[in-house]
Amino acid sequence: MTDIKKETNSYSKVYGHSLNYAIEHSEVEKYKASRKLNRECKEAVEETIRQNFDGMHLKSDIVKPLVEQYGLERMMFIAANTIQQQSWDGRFSRSNKEWASKFPIEGDIMYDVDKNRELVVTSHPAVMNGFIDMFREEVLKLEKKKLFIREKSQKVHDKSTIKPSLKASLAEKKAQMAGREHGTKEKQNNQKGEERHTAL
Repeated sequence: MTDIKKETNSYSKVYGHSLNYAIEHSEVEKYKASRKLNRECKEAVEETIRQNFDGMHLKSDIVKPLVEQYGLERMMFIAANTIQQQSWDGRFSRSNKEWASKFPIEGDIMYDVDKNRELVVTSHPAVMNGFIDMFREEVLKLEKKKLFIREKSQKVHDKSTIKPSLKASLAEKKAQMAGREHGTKEKQNNQKGEERHTAL
């Protein structure tokens, strides 16, 4: 779905397992903390859409603040979960359904009820579909930005490694030239000595 798996340490990771798994592995507190943030994120998306939809259009700058507040991973989880739980709804585009299907979400079944349904954004599906379009665009922007930073950092690294090797190469060439000059002078001196010896 995306290459962005790590953002910064300031965002808590989404707990990717069910309550049953958390109980079996003594991770209930992690589960509860993650679920609390998931619910807050879901409600923040609903409120943002409610405040910024004029009946026809969504404002175009509403996604970034949510990403900054909750992080990409949690936003992806909420968006993908919403579509997966309503995959039958034709108001979500095929492109967004394909995107959401690539996000692995473990079922959280308790007493025959999937608790992930509680994390479905309840905004109008057609409006939510537009919101997800904007979110995916934001993801691409961030991916390009991170790629640019990585490439820039790599170029700086390459330059820093090339310079020492270039200096070493130049030093080696100077040493070779000095060696040749020394050898030539020594040969000339030997020839002069032989000439003097012959003259005697």
